[in-house]
Amino acid sequence: MIINILVMILIFIAFFIGSYLLSNLRGKIFNVDMNESAGFRKYIQFTAFAFFALGLIGVITVFMANQILMLIDIMLIVILGSVTQAILVFKVTKR
Repeated sequence: MIINILVMILIFIAFFIGSYLLSNLRGKIFNVDMNESAGFRKYIQFTAFAFFALGLIGVITVFMANQILMLIDIMLIVILGSVTQAILVFKVTKR
């Protein structure tokens, strides 16, 4: 039961990160102009849609009550978040 609550919290965080990244595609994100680098903009767009997809998969696994798929979804969200954080830190500190 507690794992379902924690997964729902993680799903909320994934949807929030995805919507934040999509809403800032036209402006600046962490002082990086998205219009300057098309490759970085595509990566952020891909990451946002990946967070949405993983959040949707998480919702489905919570309703299916499949713990193995929940753990896989959790691991993928954490890996995607860590990679995105590392790339953002590299891009922001490079300036």
